[in-house]
Amino acid sequence: MRLLALDQKTLGGAYALFANGKLKSTGAFKDIRVELPILLRAKTVGVVVAEGVFYSRSVATLRSLAQTLGYVEAVCAYEGCSFFVVWPSQVNKALGLDYRMPRKDRKAAMRKFAYTLTLKELTEDECDAIAIGWTAIKTIPEASGYRRVR
Repeated sequence: MRLLALDQKTLGGAYALFANGKLKSTGAFKDIRVELPILLRAKTVGVVVAEGVFYSRSVATLRSLAQTLGYVEAVCAYEGCSFFVVWPSQVNKALGLDYRMPRKDRKAAMRKFAYTLTLKELTEDECDAIAIGWTAIKTIPEASGYRRVR
């Protein structure tokens, strides 16, 4: 089972590709709307996971991120991929981080976690994508390759 974890921005972002629970590759998007369908077809992805969006400082940013998230969900439906959303609180819990930690300390912990998996320095967005994918593998049965029997 291949899982694609996305850390989206208004246009770009980063991704982490997992296969059978192991990190295979990371990368960055310049324009997610153009590159996502190509990536889904080329990597034969079965599950896509993205970080949920919420209002923090700017309504315009929230609107743009929500539109991007909706686009990702629509592309997944068209390509036949399962789509899930994880929230920052789930990521913090999966990595054992205290939500009361300062943001810079949480980001440093995510960077350190990503380094332990890749043994190389990555961008902040790639580290976030790895954390999102790891969270999905640990918390969503379909993301780990397990299928529920109905």
